Amino acid sequence: MKQYTDLEMLKMGKMKRFGVKFTSFFASIPGKLKNLGIKIGLFFKNLGIGIWHWIRDLGLTFVHGDWKTKVSYFIMGFGNVTRKQILRGLLFFAFEVIFIVYMVGFGGKYLSRLYILGTQASQTLDDGTVIYGENSFNIMLYGVLTLFFIVAFIYTWNLNIKQNRINEQILKDQKKLETGMDDLR
Repeated sequence: MKQYTDLEMLKMGKMKRFGVKFTSFFASIPGKLKNLGIKIGLFFKNLGIGIWHWIRDLGLTFVHGDWKTKVSYFIMGFGNVTRKQILRGLLFFAFEVIFIVYMVGFGGKYLSRLYILGTQASQTLDDGTVIYGENSFNIMLYGVLTLFFIVAFIYTWNLNIKQNRINEQILKDQKKLETGMDDLR
């Protein structure tokens, strides 16, 4: 398609200018879709590479880490407590306990129903009593909140592992770790 200069566009009549802009808009759609496809592909490629590096780093940390770091994979904060960072370790552990209690007592129920959004409808008995069924809005709301809580837990768990890897390296370099008072400051 011919490209017009600004001066040529100004010399055109309104209808011809509209026609040129109209056809150039539709002619540019395939190129824009191609660029969008490339950007989406690069996003997923980079996402996959990032996840692969994260998993590889977790594996290497587990293999090469000391026993305190390895236990911290299962009991968050253990490495911090054994390295005398008690406040930080207890916060990690408390978050893990809260997550487990939440998932067992509340979140798991809504997460398991998220894909169907409830199957029991409300019923009215002959005597006028209403038995309420499952509320799809509540299932969706609490299910999505549970998904956010899971993402927050994975982030915190990863932070726990990173902290242990960093602390282990600091101790190998014979430097002093930050204490609970340093954290509070």
